[in-house]
Amino acid sequence: MKNLSKWLLAAGLIAGPMAANATVTGVTGSDDTPLVYDSLNDVTWTANANLFASQYSASTVDTIIADAVGLSSLKDYTLSSNDFSSDGQMTWYGAEAWVHYLNVTNYGGSDKWALPKTVDSISSAGYPDGIGADPSPSTSQLATLYL
Repeated sequence: MKNLSKWLLAAGLIAGPMAANATVTGVTGSDDTPLVYDSLNDVTWTANANLFASQYSASTVDTIIADAVGLSSLKDYTLSSNDFSSDGQMTWYGAEAWVHYLNVTNYGGSDKWALPKTVDSISSAGYPDGIGADPSPSTSQLATLYL
């Protein structure tokens, strides 16, 4: 084990410092909301990776549905409470409506919330469906985190 540790240390020193592509910095929104700024994508995210689960309640879902009436990104889709789950999962249309809700309520002091942009060749909606290969970092804000 001691030899392995020495070998790993030597390999690390030989490889030299690795350049980071992005800086992720903790920031605070206008209402003391913990946020994270990503310098590579020039975007700010919520620090809570499952924010919707934290916000979930029947009345919040009802408000999201009411606020989303006429939202162009829903096209002809009829939103219902079935599009949302208390564990934070939601359909794509539910996510579109929730992001609209974040903007309407000026969550974290911003009305510029959006879903991550991705482009793939498999799904017609423009987001990964979990079946195909990883999206190219050049077309996906999330994929850039894995550069």
